[in-house]
Amino acid sequence: MDIARELGLKKPTVSVALKRMEDMSLVAFDQDRGVVLTEAGENLAREVTGRYDIIYGFLLDIGVDEQTAHEDACYMEHGISESSLEALQKLRRFLHSSDFDAQAHPNKSEENFLTNS
Repeated sequence: MDIARELGLKKPTVSVALKRMEDMSLVAFDQDRGVVLTEAGENLAREVTGRYDIIYGFLLDIGVDEQTAHEDACYMEHGISESSLEALQKLRRFLHSSDFDAQAHPNKSEENFLTNS
């Protein structure tokens, strides 16, 4: 797999990033498989993906379109604090729970919870 081509980046950019990731013990180079994530790299990838999923889901819940939610979540996942992320997760759990009374909130829909459209 050509990482640079897949990501639409120049090869030197990818080389520098991979070297940095190798220095951080996030990736290793395997002769048969090429670049592989280390255990630390896999853990970090799961953490970042989880952050993205929470933010993306919340943005969809409040009526943001999928493309914008994706772009914003990609950006926000890197800067949001743990406490804010936990608060978003708690809010999402509440909005999706049976404790959220749909009768008291008539604008709730299957699509999203907080938009009035």
